[in-house]
Amino acid sequence: LKVLETADPGNQYAVPYFSGVNTIAITAKGKELLGGKLPENGWDLLFKPEYTHKLKSCGIALWDTPSEMFPILLNYLGKDPKGSNPEDLKAAAEVLKSIRPDVKRFSPSIIDELARGDICLAAGNGGDLNLAKARSEEVKNNVGIEVLTPKGMGFWIESWLIPADAKNVANAHKYINYTLDPEIAAKNGIAVTFAPASKPAREKMPAELVNTRSIFPNEQDMKDGFVMPQMSTDAKKLSVSLWQKIKVGTN
Repeated sequence: LKVLETADPGNQYAVPYFSGVNTIAITAKGKELLGGKLPENGWDLLFKPEYTHKLKSCGIALWDTPSEMFPILLNYLGKDPKGSNPEDLKAAAEVLKSIRPDVKRFSPSIIDELARGDICLAAGNGGDLNLAKARSEEVKNNVGIEVLTPKGMGFWIESWLIPADAKNVANAHKYINYTLDPEIAAKNGIAVTFAPASKPAREKMPAELVNTRSIFPNEQDMKDGFVMPQMSTDAKKLSVSLWQKIKVGTN
């Protein structure tokens, strides 16, 4: 609730449902190409050419969502994740340009691609990355996905809200209460590998998931990370413009 107050002061309107992190994952093939050694800061894998050059041959995927990727990169650079300074966004774009030749694809969802081993390094939300890991393990294809928990992960919360002009408020409350039932919330959390906001629900989830930091980050992860911001309209416009140019390889 404290985290949610950044968007809903006083917790007046939003009811938290799921929480999660934005992070990265690497496969066994990717680690092999790096000689089995990962950098201290996992984000270096994605944002430093010295690593992307080595991983190019097995496939790097960038999450095709500038509103998610730019805040992560800005935070990595020690800048304001909101992108309120246009020069900061341009500096971040230069970093992306430097790794662009090594990027195989831009994808809005990398679950299946990562699970199949079509790519070896990807950024995304922890739920999707862990789903890819689970699917890979289910079919025993030996892709060997590891979801990393580097410093500077972006945290977010999915919430329920009822529009002010809603006609069926009573039904909305019933549905929200239903989804917050510990049994239901736990089942849904297991299905999508996100963290239910309901603490009792967590007690009903497998220890393997509860102890996975890319699903349930610990206190140090929270201290080292940041809350994903709501970018201003101007920042969004500039980030999208820069992103499109990076995708097509123009200046």
